[in-house]
Amino acid sequence: MPDLRTGLILAGLVLAGAARAQQPSAQQPSNDDTTEVIVTGRLLVVEKADRLSYAVERETKGVVVDILRTVPSVTVAPDGIVALRGVAATILIDGKVPPEGNAAVRALAAADVLRIEVLTAPSAQYGSQGGVINIITRKRRKVGGDLNLEGNARNQGSIGLSGVMTQGGWTYQGRAFLDHYQNRSTLLQHQELPDGAGGYWVSDRVDRTRYSSDNATASLSAEYALSEQAEIAVKGEYGNFASASDALAQSRGADVFNEVSSIKTGNRDSRLEAVYALSGEGRQLRLAYDHTREVRNFTASYERDIGGGYTTTTGRDTAGDRFEGDYERRFGNQLLTAGFSWERSDSRIRNSYVNRGAQMGVDDFDSVFEGAETLTSSYLTWQNPAGKWTFLPGVRIEHQQLDLPVGRQLDFADVLPSLHADRTLGGNGRLRLSVLRRVDRPLLRDYDETPRYIGAKQIVAGNPGLEPQVTDAFEARYSFDAKSFSASATVYYRETRGDFSPYTEVLSNGLLMTTTINSGFSRSGGAEVTLRGTIGERITYSINSNLFYAEVPFEGEGGGGAVLRGRTNGSGNALAEYRAGNGDRYQLNVTGYSRTPTFQGYSEASYRADITYSRPVNDRLSLVVSLNDVFDTSGYASVIDTSALRLTTQTRPNSRALKISLAWKLGRGL
Repeated sequence: MPDLRTGLILAGLVLAGAARAQQPSAQQPSNDDTTEVIVTGRLLVVEKADRLSYAVERETKGVVVDILRTVPSVTVAPDGIVALRGVAATILIDGKVPPEGNAAVRALAAADVLRIEVLTAPSAQYGSQGGVINIITRKRRKVGGDLNLEGNARNQGSIGLSGVMTQGGWTYQGRAFLDHYQNRSTLLQHQELPDGAGGYWVSDRVDRTRYSSDNATASLSAEYALSEQAEIAVKGEYGNFASASDALAQSRGADVFNEVSSIKTGNRDSRLEAVYALSGEGRQLRLAYDHTREVRNFTASYERDIGGGYTTTTGRDTAGDRFEGDYERRFGNQLLTAGFSWERSDSRIRNSYVNRGAQMGVDDFDSVFEGAETLTSSYLTWQNPAGKWTFLPGVRIEHQQLDLPVGRQLDFADVLPSLHADRTLGGNGRLRLSVLRRVDRPLLRDYDETPRYIGAKQIVAGNPGLEPQVTDAFEARYSFDAKSFSASATVYYRETRGDFSPYTEVLSNGLLMTTTINSGFSRSGGAEVTLRGTIGERITYSINSNLFYAEVPFEGEGGGGAVLRGRTNGSGNALAEYRAGNGDRYQLNVTGYSRTPTFQGYSEASYRADITYSRPVNDRLSLVVSLNDVFDTSGYASVIDTSALRLTTQTRPNSRALKISLAWKLGRGL
C-alpha cells in the first residue's frame, strides 16, 4: 500500500512541524550535540535523530579501518568492503565519495578523524543512498602528520602519508596513499542445461587465477580564513589504479577445452573542488563546486588449447560537474536544514570484440555507447522538539534525466519523504523511530547492452529497460547506555518495488549472459541486537546480531513469472579486546553471514575470524600485527537453480595472511 504509507509520512511531517516547541527543562537534555555525549565502551557516542555518531579520540592509533571494526552494525571484509547489517554501505568522507572508494578506509589515519557517523535510515539530506557511513575529518591541526606502513606475508602492502601545515590564515593539507595487492584464487563452477530429452548437458569448470594490483592516490587542499566566520577552500585529488591477472580455465563435460586468459585494467580518477563556507550566530552556509573525471580501460585476451582465441576491450571516459549548497539555521532548539544540488555526467563507452578462430557464435564488433545523466535535487528538514520528543521531518525531491543513444530519453521524478522521532526514556534509555522512502538509481553504464566477455563462454551486459528501485522503510530502536555497559535493540521492515537482481540466461549460441533486471516486489523485516561494554578494567566486548526474514522474487518454473519466496537470514559480528597494563591490546573479531535467497537461487553462508595484536612502541610509534581470516573461510558461493539452468559457482580466495602495520606521528602532531 504505497499510497497509504506516503500519506502517513506526509501527515507526520505536517504534525511534527506544527507541534509547539518547548524549551528543555532541567530534566530534559538539550538537543545540542555537545550535551548528548555518552561514554559507551571506549568510543564516545553522540545520538542525533537520524544517526549515531562515534567520536574518535585524538590519540587513536592506526587507520580508519581499525576503528570501523569496533563499530556496531559495521563489518569490514579483507578487501575493504564495508557493510551495514551485512549489506554494502556507502562510504563518505566529509560527505563525499572518495576517489579511491573503499580503499580510503585503509589510507586515512585514525588521528585525522573527528567522528564516524552511522546512518542505517538516512534522512532526506542523503537522498538515494541506503546505509551510510560518513567519516568526518578534523579541520584544524598544528604542523605535523602521520605515516602508516602495512604489509603481510602475501607480499601485499601499503604506505599512507598525511600532513598539515599552517601559515597565517592558510591551512594546507596533503595526503598520499600507495597500495600493492596480490593474491591467488580458485573458482569452481558446475553447470547443467536441459538436453531436450529429459536429461541434462553437464559441464564443470575450474579457474585458477593469479591477480595483482597497484593503487596510488593523492590529495592536496588549501583553506584560507577570510574571517572568523568565513573560509574558502580548494582541493585537488588524483588516483591511478592498475591491475593484471593471469588465469587458466579448464572446462570438462559437455565442453572440453582449456582457456588461458590475460586481463589488464587501468583506471584514472581526478577531482577538483572549490568550497565557500560561512558559519556563526546559529547559521551555517556551504556552497561547493566540483569537477570529476573517470577513465576506465579493460583489455582481456583468451587463448584455447583446441585452437583459436578472442580479445575483448572496454574503455569508458566519464566527466561530471556538480554544484551544491547546504544551509543550516537554528531557531532556539529548532534546527532547519535545506539544500540543493545539480549534477551532470557525460559518459562515452567503447566496446570491441575480435575473434581469432574460436567457436563462439558471435561476430566481431566495435561499438560506442554515449549518454548523459542530469540529476537535480533539493531537500528540507526541520528538527523540532515537542515535549520529551524531538521530531525530524524531511522531504527530498529528485529529478533524473537520462539521454541515451538513438535519441532515447528517460525521465524519473521522485518525492522522498522521511520522518525521524527521538526521545529519552528514564535516565539511560532512548527511543528512536524512523520511516522513510528512498530510491536507488542504476548507473548510466548499466543501460549499455553491449556484451562484455569474461571468459569461458560467459558474458555480462547492461539492460536498457532498467528502472530505479524504490524502498519504503520503517525502523524502531531502543538503546540503554550506562557507564560500562550499553545495549540496543532495533526492529525494522522494508518493502522494495523494482528490486535489482542479477539474472543469468543461456543464449541461442550457448553463451551464459548475466545482466541486472527489475525482478519485482520484495520485503524484509527483522531485529538487530547490540551489546557493548567492559568487564573489569581490561576487557572490552561488542556483540552484534541481525536476524531477519526476507521474501524476494524467485523465477517461476517454466517461465511462469516471478513468485515470492521467503527465508530467515542472519548476519553479525563479535569483538573482544583485552588491554594489558603496558598498553598492549589483543583483539578477536568474528563476522558471519547466513544463506541468502536470490532471484534464481541463493548465495551460501560464510564467516571469517581475525586476530589482532597492537602495541604502542612510544608516544609517536605504534605497531599492529594481525592474522587475517584465521580459518581461511571467507569464500563465496552462489547457486542458480531453475528449470532452464542449474549453475553452482564457488570462489576460494587465499586470504589468510599475517599482516604487520606501523604508524608514526610526525612533527608536532595534533
